[in-house]
Amino acid sequence: MKVIVDCDTGNDDAWAIFALLRSEERFKFNVIAITCVHGNCDVHNSVRNTLKVLEVCNRSDIPVFAGARSHLIYDPDKKEEKFHGDDGFSGVYDSSEKPSYDLVQKKHAVEAIRDYIEENPDEIVIIATAPLTNIALLYKLYPDVIPKIKSLHIMGGNHLGVGNITRHAEFNFYSDPEAAHIVFADTKCPIYVFPWEPCVESSVLMPFEEFRINVLSSNDNIYTKFLDPIEKVAYKGWKEWMPCDLFLAVTFIFPEIIKRSEEHHITIELAGTHTRAMMVMDHLKKQKPNATIIKEIDTERFKNFLKWICNHTVDEL
Repeated sequence: MKVIVDCDTGNDDAWAIFALLRSEERFKFNVIAITCVHGNCDVHNSVRNTLKVLEVCNRSDIPVFAGARSHLIYDPDKKEEKFHGDDGFSGVYDSSEKPSYDLVQKKHAVEAIRDYIEENPDEIVIIATAPLTNIALLYKLYPDVIPKIKSLHIMGGNHLGVGNITRHAEFNFYSDPEAAHIVFADTKCPIYVFPWEPCVESSVLMPFEEFRINVLSSNDNIYTKFLDPIEKVAYKGWKEWMPCDLFLAVTFIFPEIIKRSEEHHITIELAGTHTRAMMVMDHLKKQKPNATIIKEIDTERFKNFLKWICNHTVDEL
């Protein structure tokens, strides 16, 4: 399989990219491109952070494309989420220490995704860990490619109405509700959604100090060495670690980790006073399902997989 990662690189996107690149050979897929979008930070910082992540992995062979600089509809009253800081990496790394922008492709991300799909019909998997602006623009500009996508994996939304940026909206969908609505309305391939609620289930929450730092960072691997300074700032005052985008990436890499999922027809609320951007499911089963919602993963297997990603010795995955 050929994978395109569409991201707004903050620390959890970085984890997702690290996991995917670490897993390519063993799990028989290739990350062929990374496209960036406005989300956790502006698209400029998203590109910069992505290049830094690839630099850590010595993977400058992967092309990086800049995409949408803003969401489809400008909302001056929209709340800004700053969990990742203004630059997406908690302001830890000196902004003057930039990777070479010669590595950024000149083509716009949306055009790049279109070209990859046209050249590889029915082979491209898109892993979206950001607001869905680039994907929605792809659908509206180049609708002929929609049925040629193999599968779409999305971190976002909420299947129980629990929000993290408003009472009823998850960050990625809240950032661009119209884009999310377009994607669920128009996609023809299988969609897999890892929503907000499984990220904060008590069974999946991992102690930040006890597991993330004391276990994963104990062998001084390149991934945690890079991310430790960022996450120690981002998670200051937090007891649990919840790398949402990493959850999605690992369910793609290693689907056996999924313990419970359900198929539903999904649409996105656009007009609700209190529920704008909420993921709405057809519990009455009046419409054909258009997505699989991942509701639970095997936490112990997930932890074991993370140890493997971070070059710890594990008995089996």
